Amino acid sequence: MAAGSIPAGGTIPHVSLKYLLLIVAAAVIVYGQSLRNPFVIWDDDTLVYGNPVVQEFSVTKAFTSYDPELYIPLTLLTYQIEYAIAGATPLLYHVTNLLLFMGCGVLIFLLCRQWSGNAWIATALSLLFIVHPINTEAVAWVSARKDLLAGFFGLAAMLLWRYNRWLSLTAFLLALFSKSSVIPLPLVLLLLDWAEGRDIKVFAKKLLPLFGLSILFTIIALLGKTKNIGSLTVVQTMLLSAKSFVTALAKYLWPFDLSSIYHQAGTIGWSSEFLIALGICVALLIAIFLSLRRTKIIAISAAIFILMLAPSFANFWKDGELHYFSDRYILLAQLGIFFLMAKYARVILTRTLQKIVAGVFAVLLIPFGFTAHARAHLWGSSEALFRDALKKNDRSALLHFNLGVLEHRRGNLEAAFGAYQKTLRLDPRFAKAYANIGAMLLDAGKTNEAIVQFRAALEIDPTLEATRKNLEKALF
Repeated sequence: MAAGSIPAGGTIPHVSLKYLLLIVAAAVIVYGQSLRNPFVIWDDDTLVYGNPVVQEFSVTKAFTSYDPELYIPLTLLTYQIEYAIAGATPLLYHVTNLLLFMGCGVLIFLLCRQWSGNAWIATALSLLFIVHPINTEAVAWVSARKDLLAGFFGLAAMLLWRYNRWLSLTAFLLALFSKSSVIPLPLVLLLLDWAEGRDIKVFAKKLLPLFGLSILFTIIALLGKTKNIGSLTVVQTMLLSAKSFVTALAKYLWPFDLSSIYHQAGTIGWSSEFLIALGICVALLIAIFLSLRRTKIIAISAAIFILMLAPSFANFWKDGELHYFSDRYILLAQLGIFFLMAKYARVILTRTLQKIVAGVFAVLLIPFGFTAHARAHLWGSSEALFRDALKKNDRSALLHFNLGVLEHRRGNLEAAFGAYQKTLRLDPRFAKAYANIGAMLLDAGKTNEAIVQFRAALEIDPTLEATRKNLEKALF
């Protein structure tokens, strides 16, 4: 037996050319247009082309920087390489995202073939992954590279685990260097071994190096989130987590009302939206527990979904605002759904029926493909993106502020001022709106009025250094 191999692993399932071409063709048809998309002013400006760490090729800087709270050195390194080649031209960045997504699709095929033992089932599920609208954000948004890169190496680690644990460990490390959201992966591998009836104690020992990496990167991730720790109470975190989980499941099952931004506009408490979400979670947990009397597959599938979604529950705070969900957070969580479908298709259907059902399933995915194509087009315009999100949540002060920033940069000062005013009507403590109004007034020569706005902004958020400098400029 080769060093590092795992007994009873066999050989890695292969993907024949026809299945590979089908996966690639589906991705190109649905998302090919995104290659023409520009950057958007939703993180792309600060994370990618306007990021000093990206603008200089430096491995040291990439591996010693948080951006601003996430430790994503491998992701930053890919941006550095692209910036050195193409500068601030977005084409290469979009090409890389699309290639990574195709790679994820191929790895999903291989995993589903491993689980189901059937290429038709694996093809149908990999196509579901490719055309599902909820995955559009990960492909079409350059700033979602960290999720794609972590997803690609995380999937590779899962596939390699049964065949060579050292290669699996290397892939897992690369995934963690891309984004720490893959931290629960060793627990998922343990669940998959349990599903196959393997000796959990034996495989838990083999997983110790992976668990060690998970613990290390948990500490690193927490160090980057020191400002956010304690921002929410335990009860608030629980309620938001319940809402996030229910949203993820609902959006996956019915992906025709997605949004680029899920901003928590209201207060977090025992209101109907949170009580309903909590009730659904409790009901699902009871149902899953009862299912253990007949099968462990449902419980394992649910556990995979929850485990891979759980790291996003630490990301509710972003730039002083609350976001209860993002489409890309489900990239690896959907493996729980794939595992359930692959296993039951294998058990319930004969080989002939597997081909028929897989074919019908693929046809039913066409509406998903059209919706994903439309959303990829939406990511080609910052304004379209924000206005679409506003249709779903007009009470979001953040979205009105983002539109104000967009108009401000265009020089449409009247429209920008109106958007900032709407922001403050919805949230009187939105510090950056005061700061931007102050900047507009200062540029217009209305110094005294600008000073009032700058002071209001700094009273709410003393960390706004640019605003502090503007105030000093206005005073002196």
